[in-house]
Amino acid sequence: MMGAKITEPGSRTFEKPQHQVILSDFKIGETEVTQELWQAVMGNNPSIDKSDPQYPVEYVTWYDCQEFI
Repeated sequence: MMGAKITEPGSRTFEKPQHQVILSDFKIGETEVTQELWQAVMGNNPSIDKSDPQYPVEYVTWYDCQEFI
């Protein structure tokens, strides 16, 4: 189910009404994309914490991810 019930306290108008969502088949990676992999593919590392190249990449937008895939 996606969204909020009409009577749910603290919910916002745009979250209502709650409704069923059916997804088509999709693929997903088993692990996060590491900074090292992102750097190899994209040529940059936008992450704030760069202390370990095996950490997941961070501070990427949906658009960045579309380019990555």
